Amino acid sequence: FLQLTGAPNQMLQLIIFRGIQGIGGGMMMANGMAIIGDLFEARERARYQGLMGAVFGFASVFGPAVGGWLTDNLSWRWIFYINIPFGLAAIAVLAVAMPKPEHGQQHRVDWWGALALIAGLVPLLLALNWGGSEYAWDSTTILGLFGAALIALVLFVIREFRASEPILDMRLFKDRSFSASMAVLFLSGVGMFGSIMFLPTFMQIVQGKTASSSGALLMPMMFAMIGGSIGTGQLIARTGRYKIFGIVGLAISAVGMFALSRLQVDSSNLAVVLPMIMVGVGVGATMPLFTISLQSQFPSRIGEVTGALQFFRSIGGTVGVALLGGVMNAHMRASLSDQIGAKG
Repeated sequence: FLQLTGAPNQMLQLIIFRGIQGIGGGMMMANGMAIIGDLFEARERARYQGLMGAVFGFASVFGPAVGGWLTDNLSWRWIFYINIPFGLAAIAVLAVAMPKPEHGQQHRVDWWGALALIAGLVPLLLALNWGGSEYAWDSTTILGLFGAALIALVLFVIREFRASEPILDMRLFKDRSFSASMAVLFLSGVGMFGSIMFLPTFMQIVQGKTASSSGALLMPMMFAMIGGSIGTGQLIARTGRYKIFGIVGLAISAVGMFALSRLQVDSSNLAVVLPMIMVGVGVGATMPLFTISLQSQFPSRIGEVTGALQFFRSIGGTVGVALLGGVMNAHMRASLSDQIGAKG
């Protein structure tokens, strides 16, 4: 599907193939964390989860940098084609090196729950993206999308309470630490993916930088994420403590986000890079933390809690990008209208 993603000539085709690609990516992220939880004990697990978070942070920021260079020098299609050899290499490594469990247990997939979840998220994201830009927030279209999302998500919750093997067991939310972790992961997903998606937009559209240079300016955040993730994993493995690292990491990330919100058209590269480093350190520090703590707390349900963890982080990023994109589009449209009106 990576090859198909680079091939389409219509936007609808690109969206469909990207959606299919996203299904595979989500499966790999959740399974990778669950496999680490299944193969290693809690203390040893911290080191490998830290490395996993470092790889994720590296890919999240290095990818846009390489993508910017490919777009400037070759074609946007190559940002998809270049992934094909890496995917084939990963398949070969898994086939040769991945240990096989001695006793596998068959599970049923909750297809109805998955369908209800998709039916709820699609109109929700469309409403957040279109609201204030394509349609007014109080328009029939936006209100209808929010209504459809609410109905579908309520049906999803009802289904998950009744399913024998739910996608997301709602009873887990009775545990305060689980509920708090999901809320923090959702909000950190908004901040992480929002900064990665919109910082290049700011640098290119507002400051006039090229795709290559804006991608290069993301590199310090990448290295900060790697350092924060590996360092936190090592500290957790040595001390066995979790909470303090989460508090410090989120505080550093919040300060960095505030500094990014103060950027101006004439802000220097240093003024852009330093807050990004803070965000990278903070986000990187929290990457292994919640996975390790939840897997240790629910050792018999590693797959479920790991899937939930990845879901809330990803949906936070998706909702955040859609919401921030809608806000940006609405603001740009209003600003352009004011400028045109003033000149007219």
